[in-house]
Amino acid sequence: MSKQLAPVLGEGRAVRSVVAFVLNRLPMSEMLAEWQQGRAEHGEPVAGEGAAQDPALRALLTRRINETLQEMSTPSRKPLYIALGAHAALLGVGLWLVN
Repeated sequence: MSKQLAPVLGEGRAVRSVVAFVLNRLPMSEMLAEWQQGRAEHGEPVAGEGAAQDPALRALLTRRINETLQEMSTPSRKPLYIALGAHAALLGVGLWLVN
């Protein structure tokens, strides 16, 4: 996937790591089942050469990748809480040493 995106995104280490992260987070079996179900509902053959240019598959992948990237971009508050806890502990030790 990184090789296919290289002309657009570049070949940097960060690009490869983001692509790997997104692909590892995508539930491929669920996506395949959802895609096959969508094709069956529209009366299209489930397998064949048309799958490479299938707009429904492209839309499904685009939606799932977008959801994964949105989830990835949501910042975690855990480092903030760790930093606040460390500052509180240092303040407590400092006040105890002063007394």
